Amino acid sequence: MKGHIRERSPGHWAIVVEMRDPETGRRKRKWHSFSGPKRQAQIEVARLISAVKVGTYIEPSKTTFAEFLDRWLDDVRTRVAPKTHERYAQICHKNIAPLLGAIPLAKLKPEQISEAYAKALAAGAGKATVAYRPGPCARCTRSSKAPWRRRSNGSFSYATQLRR
Repeated sequence: MKGHIRERSPGHWAIVVEMRDPETGRRKRKWHSFSGPKRQAQIEVARLISAVKVGTYIEPSKTTFAEFLDRWLDDVRTRVAPKTHERYAQICHKNIAPLLGAIPLAKLKPEQISEAYAKALAAGAGKATVAYRPGPCARCTRSSKAPWRRRSNGSFSYATQLRR
């Protein structure tokens, strides 16, 4: 695997990681944006290259939080009681998705989640409902089988395959 950085403007870098397509064997280039000093960009290139070599590299996707919740609900269906799943689906579709559903998963930040909780409380939602809202999301982010991973820049990336 190879990679390099290219300066786009002062303090902003393009990181290019070269890899092989496992199906066709052809060379592919993955471009990533990075802002910060050159040394940190070099460290990020090294981290991405090692992730590709080890097999832990996850391609950034445009999956929204609502799509993620739907996939998570399908995945969790076999691990919880039917009533629990029904309540999770109700919370996700009626309370969480309208506030956070349109945000791409890779760009979701903890501040946005906190703002959504504050909006829900201001709109008159009960404290018990707001306190229970993190349940489905917290379970899927804290679990070792979580379908999304926290990236080094503080955002989240979606794993392409759900592990069971």
